[in-house]
Amino acid sequence: MNKPLKDKARMATVSPLEPILSGYVGSGEKSSESAEKNTLAAGVGESLIGECLDDRHPSINGRVLVAWLDADNNQLEKWLPTLQGLAVRKMDRVLVQQPANWPEAVVFGVLDGCADRPEAASHASHSLALKTDEAIRVDSQNGQPLLEIFQQDEQAVVRLLSEDLNLDLNGKLKINADSIDLNAKRGNVAITSEGDVVVKGEVVELN
Repeated sequence: MNKPLKDKARMATVSPLEPILSGYVGSGEKSSESAEKNTLAAGVGESLIGECLDDRHPSINGRVLVAWLDADNNQLEKWLPTLQGLAVRKMDRVLVQQPANWPEAVVFGVLDGCADRPEAASHASHSLALKTDEAIRVDSQNGQPLLEIFQQDEQAVVRLLSEDLNLDLNGKLKINADSIDLNAKRGNVAITSEGDVVVKGEVVELN
């Protein structure tokens, strides 16, 4: 039998991670009083602004160390969960809110315009090292080769294995490179446009 919603709400009075989280405060030292002192100053459903002191929890993903001031102007610190996909960095001003049916506050957002915010470096979620005679190949469900990636003469080569390719998109297509070479192995090169065709360059050579 399912328990009434009120009983479930009473069960959620303490986070199951509280024994772990309460052991880590600003300096990384354990404190038996941190669980009682580090409560959100705002009431349930209210929000406040805090500052991120550390964006990487020692053992749990998705939690940041946030500091804020209580009503007596005392600084409190606690590891708080963030919304999934929210990028929080050290020194960020964050919006913290206490949900009515959850035992701890949650970081809901990051304020912009408080400080320079450099672009976060991307991290590869998966990496595969290829030997010189190896390649990555993508096949269709019925086994038809579609795409191959390999190294040749110290260069990366992406080869489309189907005879014909149709590249279709609704927006604008831009190709940026130090130099661009277009080579038709056989046949002609046809350029068709429903609008104007503009060719710009320091020197334009036509045969």
